[in-house]
Amino acid sequence: SSLDLSQNGSVVVSCGSEGRVLVTHIEASSTIMTFEEPGGAIPLKAQLSLSGQALAVGYNSGIVQVYDLKLKSSVFSHTMKFSEATAVAWGSETLIAAGSSLGELCLSDTKRSGILGTFSLKSAATIRDIKFVPKQNNLLAAALGDGQVVLFDVNSSTPAPQNFFKPHSDKVTGLCFIPSMPNVFASVSHDEKLVFTDLREKKTVRYFPVKAALTSVSTSSSGTSIYLGTYFGELMSIDLRKNSAELFQYKGHSGAGPVTSITAARVEPRRPVVQARPQTPSSRPSINEYSELEKEKSPNNQRSLLAQQN
Repeated sequence: SSLDLSQNGSVVVSCGSEGRVLVTHIEASSTIMTFEEPGGAIPLKAQLSLSGQALAVGYNSGIVQVYDLKLKSSVFSHTMKFSEATAVAWGSETLIAAGSSLGELCLSDTKRSGILGTFSLKSAATIRDIKFVPKQNNLLAAALGDGQVVLFDVNSSTPAPQNFFKPHSDKVTGLCFIPSMPNVFASVSHDEKLVFTDLREKKTVRYFPVKAALTSVSTSSSGTSIYLGTYFGELMSIDLRKNSAELFQYKGHSGAGPVTSITAARVEPRRPVVQARPQTPSSRPSINEYSELEKEKSPNNQRSLLAQQN
């Protein structure tokens, strides 16, 4: 069956380090469909097209796949050279930007089935997430592994960062723009904070402390809810209309690996809505213990996303 997009219900698409892309109905707490790349490639980032009918996914093999959610199959792909596809973003229904672990950016058109252009950031920092600025699809915001968020014009013959933001004390793992406030972006990090930054004022306008290393972020179409993915495979949400950061926790990915990407859409519920109950996040190591956890892992364990990207 196909997805019937409407104004009811919330669907979240998330990537896990166990190798699966999940399409999850949040209110009904059910998985609608799953995608896996042959060969065991790990999905790193995913984003739904503007219509919600197509899904772009970047893999650690360097492949960028576009899936048609009605057909439930791949309809377009290309490969980043020499590196992982660590970020993807839609500029229009056919324009896709992809970022890499080596600071490369690639623009492609799904209708022309070709690459429009490639360029590299001078810093060569890992691009961990990218998003086009709402109503300005020539401007692209990139979350970098050095803790910065940079903004630049992809239409320039020699794209260079126009603005620099430093919202976190650790690597920025995800960002998204707020529909009701197009000049404000939300960003997350391993520093356990959800931060809102105003592009025009160049300052933090709101933040939530979250007792978990955050690895991805998305917003509902109304902009009233924020969805979060964590280092330990959890899916959470925050209602921005409330003064406190009340977390709702959902069943996420198996294997307790990081949720590397999360993106939301609006669809018709497939079953009666189940009221999510607030949950207290399970006991986790402190942020200072994450590096120790990585050291204890086998060096042959290629499924450790943080080990791959550090």
